[in-house]
Amino acid sequence: MGKSRPLVQWSLRELLVLVFFAGLAFASFPLAGGIVWSVTVMLSFFLCTGLAIVCFVGRRELRAFAIGFVIPVIAYACVLLAMGQNEMDPYNGRLLTSRALRPVFETVVTRKWVDLLTGKEVRNDDPRVATEKAVGGAGVGLSESLDRPSFMGFGHLLIALAFGYVGGKLAVAVYRRQRSGNSRAESAT
Repeated sequence: MGKSRPLVQWSLRELLVLVFFAGLAFASFPLAGGIVWSVTVMLSFFLCTGLAIVCFVGRRELRAFAIGFVIPVIAYACVLLAMGQNEMDPYNGRLLTSRALRPVFETVVTRKWVDLLTGKEVRNDDPRVATEKAVGGAGVGLSESLDRPSFMGFGHLLIALAFGYVGGKLAVAVYRRQRSGNSRAESAT
């Protein structure tokens, strides 16, 4: 009788890769649009594409993980697309994941008042800022350091990857449970 493996199992390599991706993701949030952000998006694209290929040519647990990863990522992307462009604004999104990204956005965004003609920063105590807040049209505007759609797109990408990872681990657990059930049934006969 063989030793059964636990349903959910992590290797040291897997934990190191998870820590690397989590660190890269959190480092990328305040830099939405920068080089670290671009590298993270490309690595995510290659990961999803590679796992989609493994869905067709992989075997056993690797194939189960790939299928379990790709299905939640595609499902989340479809839901996100069906919800429309509002999900790319942290203040208008209706999904719980969009609402969860709002506090993160508020933590990393920097806002400043700028003169609309010169583009130079205007101090908060400038009378034009008070006029703009009260009635508008004072020649100043509020500028944010992050592009909202880029930030939200990146946040949704990370959430989709997290859903995919959990789905992959669940698929491997189900695969192991079925295999151990099949091997017990075969040994009983």
